Amino acid sequence: MIFSNADVIRRVNADFVPVALKAGLVNNPPDTDEGRLYREIGRSKILPQGICVVNSAGKVLDWVFMFDDDKSVLAFLDRARKRFAKFPDAIKPFPAERYMKFPSQKLADIEDNGKVVPIVGRHPEGGKLSGQATRPVGDHHRPGIWPGARQGRKARGRHGAPGKLCRGPLQRARERSTPPSPLALTSPGSPLGKAERAQSANE
Repeated sequence: MIFSNADVIRRVNADFVPVALKAGLVNNPPDTDEGRLYREIGRSKILPQGICVVNSAGKVLDWVFMFDDDKSVLAFLDRARKRFAKFPDAIKPFPAERYMKFPSQKLADIEDNGKVVPIVGRHPEGGKLSGQATRPVGDHHRPGIWPGARQGRKARGRHGAPGKLCRGPLQRARERSTPPSPLALTSPGSPLGKAERAQSANE
């Protein structure tokens, strides 16, 4: 996985705000201001999964699905930073660059539609982020505590059967091999960055 590479982790933490988005919301955005941001991101997507970089106005700078090698990941991040420096907002229109595989398989650019993505300062009273998960609360879960997913030989029930929260080898393999779905890398001042910090504060 590219995000287990130490150099990539350092670069992303230093220069970007990683935000994991729910594929269902990107592919079927709700009819809200937040949904319009999802729609703008999804307008230029290559596949339902991938990695995109947006600027402070929520405009997509780059989409990528795969990389040629580990070094190309850092090269992609460098390119995204340069494009962000050139197009930090929605004042000057620019196309979204797309790569099936960076840098060897470049796809056609998607031109800017000229629309400005609404930036909401805060959610309505009683509202929450569309992608925010709800913590289970019950006899075995205290508020504010996420249940862990157990795995291995000891994660079994009374009669030796895997417990409800136990993941088998196949599930773990799928988790390791499935690309992010999708991951947005953005600037701290962008609507996605603000939403990420708001969600972290709520948690």
